Amino acid sequence: MKFLRNPIVTGALVILAVIVVYLQIFPHAHLFSFGGGARAPLPVTPAPAPAPAAPLAPTSVPVAARQTAETKAEADISPRAAVDRQFVELHFDGWVNWPQRDPFLVMEPDPLDAIGKDEGTNSPVTSWKLMAIYAQTGSQPLAVINRGVYREGDEIQGYKIIKIEGDEVWFQGPRRKERLGFGRRMPAHP
Repeated sequence: MKFLRNPIVTGALVILAVIVVYLQIFPHAHLFSFGGGARAPLPVTPAPAPAPAAPLAPTSVPVAARQTAETKAEADISPRAAVDRQFVELHFDGWVNWPQRDPFLVMEPDPLDAIGKDEGTNSPVTSWKLMAIYAQTGSQPLAVINRGVYREGDEIQGYKIIKIEGDEVWFQGPRRKERLGFGRRMPAHP
């Protein structure tokens, strides 16, 4: 992608974009005429004058003939695809009543169902933020999580800190080990 930083390439792309936009706005414009000379304008032919309307007289055409003429006109306008009316009538009630619920409705799990199932899926580590780690020579490292200062062996909401490293803190939860690092809201599983 270094070639896009070249001013010649960038300039050529800008000119190309301007030409494309111009041709989109003026589709009949000819920027490059390969055939020499200018083109002669096409002769303009006047449109034929509309015929004078005949006075409306009571029509003696039967209603059935008019309806067939109307259906022929509709058939000329409408596409030629045939619809199987029996199939539509057979399935229509099912199509109308099919979405028993809103397909865009967000379904949330019942919190009472989650009790006792998998405690690891609702880990509080995802809501914690590692602010700093203090590691001094000769002393145990400290971690600042949210607004508290903790050391190895301390427990936060049932999660025991088992290791404080250079840029992350490891916890032992009820199901598995989890870690919390700088800038990560989601814990990474080992």
